[in-house]
Amino acid sequence: MTNKASVIEPSALLAVIYNEPGTDKAQEYFDNSYMSVVNAVECITVLTRNGMPLDVAKNLLESIISKFIPCEYNDVVLITQIKNENKNVEISLGDSICIALG
Repeated sequence: MTNKASVIEPSALLAVIYNEPGTDKAQEYFDNSYMSVVNAVECITVLTRNGMPLDVAKNLLESIISKFIPCEYNDVVLITQIKNENKNVEISLGDSICIALG
């Protein structure tokens, strides 16, 4: 396991929750993990859309992620730069926020 803090992006968290193949190695990064509140919205939206009750989804995320970081107005420029500089790979807004947090 790692002692470093890790920024977790939604697809990695959802893959672990749904026990998708190959996620066993990703779990070591969850011990000291961070996620933006925007990315948490994305995770909870997917979980509830797939039938999980909202309170269960909220409690599940809180049991896995160590700390949720708010997205603030001062982050707008960095997030915009990341999104614009990665147009060729069509990076999502959520991924841009995750990278900015990292």
